[in-house]
Amino acid sequence: MKSILVPLDGSEFSQCALTYGVELSHLFGATLRALYVVDTKMASNALMRTMDWGSREPPPAAEKRQALLARMEERGRQLLTEARHQTGCEVSLRVGVVPKEICEAALSVDLVIMGKRGESAAFGTDMLGSCIEATVRQSVKPVMLTPAKHAPLETLLVAFDGSRFAVRALEVATDMAAKLEAGLITLHVCDDPAHGYTLLTQAEQYVAPYGVPHQTVLERLHARSVGEVIVDCAQRFNVSLVCMGAYGHSRVRHLVIGGTTEEVMRNTACPVLLLR
Repeated sequence: MKSILVPLDGSEFSQCALTYGVELSHLFGATLRALYVVDTKMASNALMRTMDWGSREPPPAAEKRQALLARMEERGRQLLTEARHQTGCEVSLRVGVVPKEICEAALSVDLVIMGKRGESAAFGTDMLGSCIEATVRQSVKPVMLTPAKHAPLETLLVAFDGSRFAVRALEVATDMAAKLEAGLITLHVCDDPAHGYTLLTQAEQYVAPYGVPHQTVLERLHARSVGEVIVDCAQRFNVSLVCMGAYGHSRVRHLVIGGTTEEVMRNTACPVLLLR
């Protein structure tokens, strides 16, 4: 992991993401980059709401839009300047649709860290912002979603189903736990205990050479969803970070938004790292 991208929007969630970015960039010796996107879609929506549709003379929409974009750009530059002074990170500013710009910027990094909610979190009813959902869907790079408050990374949990995405999650989590001197829990949720124990034994054999304090947990579904079990275990074991594949065995059946991953993203209090 050589480079980390943190999109900023001025919210406490993105500030927390930056704090995690600093922590992980020091851990891996990675370059930290902060990004602000001047949201053209938000500017257009805001302009539409302020227009007087009963007026005979249309307002100078283009001028108003440019003025609004200029104010957003000024705010973005202020946030990036503050981030650079606080952390020494590299900074960049883009103009466009937020998820698209983040995903394009992410092509040159190894990890994206962003808050679970955006700057309009106080006015929303959903547990995730629409830009966050779209970014997670579209990103080809790992994404780590963070809450509003930072906490030390002391216990990592891997949701392990044996898929190649889960194997990648186990690899990254083991490396992180070794560097952090943190504990590691490998969780398998299933209806077939025999197969589950086989997978957990394989995971234990992988982790053993790293010398990481490691615990394996097998959980039966019992009419619960896999996501519910993962969230419950994360709370029960006071986990600091959940690592999991963005997809399960079937990439078609287990798309990011709408399956187990979505449930975990929405309901865990700790950060969630989604591996591809």
